[in-house]
Amino acid sequence: MATSLQWLQSNIFAQIPATQVKYIAGKILSSPQAASVLSSSYPPSSGTFDPYIESVIVPLLQFLYNSRSPFMVNVYPYISYVNNLKHVELDYALFKTRSPMQDGVLEYRNLLDASVDALVYAMEREGFPGIKAVVTETGWPTAGGEAASVENALTYNKEVVRRVVNDVGTPKRPKEEMEVYLFSLYDENGKMGEDYEKHFGIFGLGGNKVYDLSFS
Repeated sequence: MATSLQWLQSNIFAQIPATQVKYIAGKILSSPQAASVLSSSYPPSSGTFDPYIESVIVPLLQFLYNSRSPFMVNVYPYISYVNNLKHVELDYALFKTRSPMQDGVLEYRNLLDASVDALVYAMEREGFPGIKAVVTETGWPTAGGEAASVENALTYNKEVVRRVVNDVGTPKRPKEEMEVYLFSLYDENGKMGEDYEKHFGIFGLGGNKVYDLSFS
């Protein structure tokens, strides 16, 4: 703990006031997880952590529960969509579905809510209710893949912002503040992986605005 605090003082708080830092997401101090930590997420109430990582996840959940810290998770409905074209409806990923998914008494109209609530159910299943879920990354690419376009990126991110600003919450935790961080500010032409991974930016490589997203 002392080493961590010293690192923070030397590398972060020496440059930025502590009052401006809420979370530090990285490989050293805290670790946002991919949504793939769940072995089951459909329907959301079946949310279960992958048993192969349970020996790591349970101590993490215990720490978060004891310290009243959130579980950080990266949720990309776009990736879920392109990896499951036969089973995931594009409109469901883009908050536009007319065919909501029923899970018991709860109704799901978009994949983001379903993914977050699946995580909540999984944490409860391990005996840790009440841990807040923070979406540390989400977004939609403007190019480089199936359904990757400026129009769809604006549609997705605009609706994410609207839901956060209005504290819409999720079906399992309605009207509850939901923290979400959009990815990304700029395109990344040097990023490895699928071509679409280079095109999540609200701004292009030259600093030009790819689309006009309001945060109010």
